[in-house]
Amino acid sequence: MKARIRIFILILLIKNASSQNYTWPIDSPLIITGNYGELRPNHFHAGIDFTTNGRENLPVYASEKGTISRIKINSAGYGKCIYIAHDNGQTTVYAHLNKFANEIAKVIEEEQYKQKKYEVDFIPQNIKIIKKQLIAYSGNTGNSTGPHLHFEIRDSKSEIPQNPLRILKYSDTIKPNLTHVLFYNLNDTSNPKPIKAIALKIDEINPIPINLPYKTIGIGFSGYDISLHNGNKNNIYEAKLFCDDNLIYHHKLGGIAFEEQKFVNEFSQKFEEKKFQKCFLPTVFPVGLYVEAFNKGRLLFNDSAIHKIKILVFDESGNNSSKTFYIKSKLHSEFIKSKGNITVNCSEKYYNSVSGISLFIPEKTLYYTQALTLENKIEQNGSFALLPLSVNLKSGIKLALKVPEKFSVQREKIAIQNGNTVLVPKLTNDSLVFFTSSLGMFQLKIDSVAPTIKKINRSNNQQLIFQINDNLSGIGNYNLYLNEAWTLIEFDFKTKRLIYTPNTKTPKGKTNLKLEIEDKVGNKTIHHEKIIFTP
Repeated sequence: MKARIRIFILILLIKNASSQNYTWPIDSPLIITGNYGELRPNHFHAGIDFTTNGRENLPVYASEKGTISRIKINSAGYGKCIYIAHDNGQTTVYAHLNKFANEIAKVIEEEQYKQKKYEVDFIPQNIKIIKKQLIAYSGNTGNSTGPHLHFEIRDSKSEIPQNPLRILKYSDTIKPNLTHVLFYNLNDTSNPKPIKAIALKIDEINPIPINLPYKTIGIGFSGYDISLHNGNKNNIYEAKLFCDDNLIYHHKLGGIAFEEQKFVNEFSQKFEEKKFQKCFLPTVFPVGLYVEAFNKGRLLFNDSAIHKIKILVFDESGNNSSKTFYIKSKLHSEFIKSKGNITVNCSEKYYNSVSGISLFIPEKTLYYTQALTLENKIEQNGSFALLPLSVNLKSGIKLALKVPEKFSVQREKIAIQNGNTVLVPKLTNDSLVFFTSSLGMFQLKIDSVAPTIKKINRSNNQQLIFQINDNLSGIGNYNLYLNEAWTLIEFDFKTKRLIYTPNTKTPKGKTNLKLEIEDKVGNKTIHHEKIIFTP
């Protein structure tokens, strides 16, 4: 009997350790402007965004007691960010902060001066945090598009973000809303093609069948979820697809690892200005996202009968809504084979040299087995292409090519442009080696122009602001020296501004100022001036 009691107590302890009564980390209205799994460019949203009504410097509190496990300061990405590890094996993350609470700020500044870098990523020593302790103030740093607090709950070991709305206490009684359905031609299993989208009318079952001209059909849906009337339209958390009352497909947006973030490009598609979630799978996919996928969600019709289709969607609180419609296939099975000069099996690594360019693609980097076209026109116009543009990559692929003769003198200044992205290759002997996370048209260019520096004066304010820009490869390093001593200066990635705010370390009186800016291929600009800081 005592053994049973001990086991029962142990079970209770395990349950208590695995659960946590997290509090909301900010006092702003409980309005979520971005939920977990939201379909962002090149990534699923890994947490939830709390509105700050366009303001900065709202107090941010620890959602539960724990230990600060990581602090990261980045001019892009999450900006100023703090991580707190908790006893239940989870870590909360607070991002896009403007500044930190005093004691934490001192630790960060010491580390920045130790490394002589504004951008740092480190583990502080034993900083204990109690529940609801002030840790920082909200902001707009990094790649944030406006003031808000980004909040995550991660598994501490795997660092996989969990869905906070499945953990936090949150009142939501409003059903999600399905608005459109998109039909795909899946006759070519490696090249899904959207056929047409139709609007789903409110609370109406349409008995008139939708005629589709293909034998193998895929379905996607568009819609939104709100937690407050007239609130922000967020993404739909869970979806089920039924054909003739049989469950064909089921996904939930939760537990998406960071290495799977780019799967959003394959999972969703923008069509006619609307974002759709696909209810079918490619060959390569993140297993944890899917609950059920019979025949990978593909609808294969061997008859011309009318079939009943139902889409059922849920939010994190269990509110659900559905739409039912009917489709009829014309059994057309035309297959058009994709063209290219190389074929890559998505389940195997690929390494080959084609047209003088070496290409390495790790296994499971492509979501489908694909025919690709690699063209080399470097000798003619300094360009090469890896197509088609529609192919999505899970991670980067490596290319290597010999330095062209006409670029050889300035080989260390070569940058490679692919659309709006500029890549800086590594020079290895006579070869340029680089990684790209997307296919496209690549153009070799010489970057011999140094960055520019322009001082922006502000009346009645000793804060120093410098506008810095680079024409091609991008800003690499930046350093400020006051009387030859390295001095911390903050970089705002969005505005491309360096900002120095005088503090207790600032020299008094006439001061020699030197600002060095270097781009990613080594071009450097140095700005000198004498400045007077008044007490």
